[in-house]
Amino acid sequence: MNYTFDFLISSDVDTVQTAFFEVPIACDAIKIEHNLEIPLSLLVVMEIVDSQGRVRLQKQLGYSDKLIGIGKKNKDTTIGGIPGIIENGNWSIKIFLFTEYVQKYIKDEQINFSVNIFESNEEIKEHLGEDVWVDKDFEYSKYDNNKIINMRKKWYKGDFHAHTRLSDGKELPEGVLEKAYLMNLDFYTATEHNLLHTGWPKSNLLVLPGTEITTTVGHANLFGISKRPDFMESVLQERDKSVIKALMIVVAKECKLKNWLFSINHPFLSTWKWEIDELPLEYLTCLEIINDPTYECVEGEFAAEANQLAVKLSDLLWEDGYRICAIGGSDSHNLLDERYQNAKEPSIAGDPATWLFMDGLSADNCYTALKSCKSCVTRHIEMFELEIKAGDNKIAAGEIIDNCVNTIIWNIELQSKRKKPELFVLINGVRTSLELRNEDMNTYKGHGCIDLPRDEYVCIRFGAETKDNEFMLYVNPITRGKKEHNFITFGDARKAIDI
Repeated sequence: MNYTFDFLISSDVDTVQTAFFEVPIACDAIKIEHNLEIPLSLLVVMEIVDSQGRVRLQKQLGYSDKLIGIGKKNKDTTIGGIPGIIENGNWSIKIFLFTEYVQKYIKDEQINFSVNIFESNEEIKEHLGEDVWVDKDFEYSKYDNNKIINMRKKWYKGDFHAHTRLSDGKELPEGVLEKAYLMNLDFYTATEHNLLHTGWPKSNLLVLPGTEITTTVGHANLFGISKRPDFMESVLQERDKSVIKALMIVVAKECKLKNWLFSINHPFLSTWKWEIDELPLEYLTCLEIINDPTYECVEGEFAAEANQLAVKLSDLLWEDGYRICAIGGSDSHNLLDERYQNAKEPSIAGDPATWLFMDGLSADNCYTALKSCKSCVTRHIEMFELEIKAGDNKIAAGEIIDNCVNTIIWNIELQSKRKKPELFVLINGVRTSLELRNEDMNTYKGHGCIDLPRDEYVCIRFGAETKDNEFMLYVNPITRGKKEHNFITFGDARKAIDI
């Protein structure tokens, strides 16, 4: 078996190009090799489909090695592939063009490239890890959502937005693990552009499968997925913005029906802002309020303002009676020693960090914590503890307190090596400064009592900033009572903050 196919990259060509090849009986491993150089390799997503119509590999060519494999064993299968028997018959290769990058890198040019497909046992460099998560039908039947990694009831630190070489990141999973250990993360979510990890190297880190649905009208992460979504190919090949907007609403609705979590990413970041005003807010589980703070240094992107607006939007939605969990995402793509233009720090998983309060660390507990909003987002905070007492009950972030409670007692402890936090509380949009005492060089503690207003609905949110108003902490609010929503769609809320 030896085939060579020619493909075209152009803004005018169909977003999917397909070629077919015949796999012989008793084939042990298939190799695929392309001749694209970086950055043109970022423009292409490749999919290999077997003779039974099952996706066996999906991958953005990106920064990866040019030699890609599918085999019976993990060591012969590239990340994004599904190892197993190579059935003979008619297979296909599909080439999707990543519209965002086509517009960025080639505009009106036309680029030809070729792909060679052949039978070989040649060793590949970027093979799948020891743990395989999916079965032959691309369902996550081999991933144990209930496996407990840590039994303790406490705050766990992680990241809900990051990339590897499966899409347009520069790190392999092994490199990601090194970063995660450096940042003392308990969990990590690989959210590739319209792609899904099929496995991972063995580690003590809880790695959650996810994906970033990436379109020209906005990006959204999906968590808690049980299979490769049926709508994924429609997302990959559609270019018409009006059709994409309608499709994304269908995606969000399907997530709600299947109990998957739908989270809007960087809603106001200029190049990748959310443009789907028609999205019903009832479909939204999470909202990314802080996206890669190191990117704020890049001129012309106005990323700092975008993060500030996302925080403002989250507060507005909570004050309108919604329970949409605020989370953070490093959106890390780079190697550890790289910096964005003018950035003093690397873009790294865990900056910002999302903390979840859970009785044991497991994937299922992470999703439950997100749905119940037992979460906070931090930057430059190494340790975080918050205890809130409402009446006779100890409560966590995101909880609803009884209507009879008129006072809450709070205790907080933070550790920050780089910045001094200035603590505050927002009660129905009114901000009050709270006192923190410096216990030692890095530890800050505070406690106090807050009398709540008699309003029918009360929203209480703790937060912290530096004296220069740089973000440090966002605790998802505790609430009392109920409120009828003024906003129905994302556009309603966006217009309310004059965007």
